[in-house]
Amino acid sequence: MKIAIGAGAFLAGMGVMWGLQNTLLPPQIPNGYYDLSSMPDEFERKFENPGTFDFIRLAYDNEMERQKSVWFEEREIRQLRALPSDVPPFPNDKDLFNVLEGTDWPELEDSAVQAALDEAKGEWVVLNYWASWCGPCLKELPDMNAAVEPLQKRGVRLIAINTDIYKRDTRESAEALFEKRGIDKLPGLFVDGDAMEQALAAGGMPPGGNREFPTNIIFAPGGKPYAYFRGIPIGEYDGAPFWASDEMLSFFEALVASDVT
Repeated sequence: MKIAIGAGAFLAGMGVMWGLQNTLLPPQIPNGYYDLSSMPDEFERKFENPGTFDFIRLAYDNEMERQKSVWFEEREIRQLRALPSDVPPFPNDKDLFNVLEGTDWPELEDSAVQAALDEAKGEWVVLNYWASWCGPCLKELPDMNAAVEPLQKRGVRLIAINTDIYKRDTRESAEALFEKRGIDKLPGLFVDGDAMEQALAAGGMPPGGNREFPTNIIFAPGGKPYAYFRGIPIGEYDGAPFWASDEMLSFFEALVASDVT
């Protein structure tokens, strides 16, 4: 069991969402995700058994096949976002989709969170939905943190909002996680109860709908929904985290300068 848990942590740390929930975690965690909030940083000792790596490879291959079908299906049912001619393609050949039906600027009962959102409403905003049991979410938070200042210089605000539908996260635990991982520039918001459901609905993720994390929604100035994307690379990309790469910065700089609004 220790080996299995360690393997899950290793895979999630690579940014891979796996479909082994029933054997690794309690059923309240959504299929394909792993709770990393209580895992120690030093888990190398979990891999003393050589068979563990065969387990990792098999699970990785199986999950990649599952994800391909999900991505292809999403491309079929969601229209790719058409960009102005002077805006380069979204970096690294990733797909940028038109927003989901019902997406709108969040209007929440939590007045403090609403005030923080509305303070950024006049600019381009990327709103990141995350939770601590989402391994890719945790891995990309530091990358987003590195991109906050360079993107803000180009007129884009990054905001991460914790919307843990399984109620494992708290405001205090989310703040502690940010501190532990050195997230000191990325604005982090926390919502629960009705405000959480309102935030998810505003992101096109109402009850009974697809609630995959991380989801990133791009809003044009004035809170106008523009596009969304998922599954971007984690880690170094041409010498910088993908979020702070020259390609990403150039994309948003051109988008801000365009006349899409």
